[in-house]
Amino acid sequence: MKRRTLAMLLLLVCAAGAHAEPVKAVRGLANHVDVDYAPRLRARADQSPASQVMVRVSPAPSGGGQRIEFIGTVVGTFDLRNYLERDDGKPLTDLAELSVSVASKLPADAGTDLYSSEQSWFNWRAHYRTLLWGAVGLWVTTPLAYWFVRRMRRTAPVAPPAPAAPPPTIEEQLLDAIRTAGMGGSGEVSVADRARLELLLFRYFGERMSVPTSMDGDPAAMYQAVRRHMDTRELVGALERWLHARGGGEMARQEAAAALEHLRTSRLAGSPVEVHA
Repeated sequence: MKRRTLAMLLLLVCAAGAHAEPVKAVRGLANHVDVDYAPRLRARADQSPASQVMVRVSPAPSGGGQRIEFIGTVVGTFDLRNYLERDDGKPLTDLAELSVSVASKLPADAGTDLYSSEQSWFNWRAHYRTLLWGAVGLWVTTPLAYWFVRRMRRTAPVAPPAPAAPPPTIEEQLLDAIRTAGMGGSGEVSVADRARLELLLFRYFGERMSVPTSMDGDPAAMYQAVRRHMDTRELVGALERWLHARGGGEMARQEAAAALEHLRTSRLAGSPVEVHA
């Protein structure tokens, strides 16, 4: 009799231990617990995707009781009663403990993101749509960015510098000296203007004479050649009488003015006439 009693006690203890063993589930995968509970159960309204355990209640396939499906996102042991409530709002004081155990092969500090791990901080399988759309956006915006950078770097075209004005010719300088001397009036001419007019006159004719002395670089020989030349000696003589002769007076000035005017109208106003020896 005693043996039978001990056997019955052992069976009851084993049954109680088996009933107390929590239902196991893999992290991120659903499992279920069937309960024979008459009041209708439902998931608590405050559960969210960030909850450690998410539950859903449905009728048991056997037709009796209710099935509580759950998914654990965190490793540990949990009581499903903490995530349930009665449909009529009364407390779950008459429902036995519903222990579940969630296990995982991921590291303990993997967090609640089921796609992340310590070895891979970014899983392309979970973000392939973002990567794809990012690549498409980059492909579309690259030509626009290139055009924008080119436009920002483009500088206003710089106009080429104006060509330097050519230096005045000897004819232009001599005409300016004649105008400065004012041979047509009776005003006084400065010593500097007289010297400039004389030098330009000798240079003008010296460059156009083909005598050898004009090519030797000897100014005195060139001056003598210009004075003696048949086409220039009358003009040079009139100019020297006005510039250098004492008391040349108005008559000498008028003769020099007439000779210079003839030079201006016959040679300087049009194409210069070459002087031949």
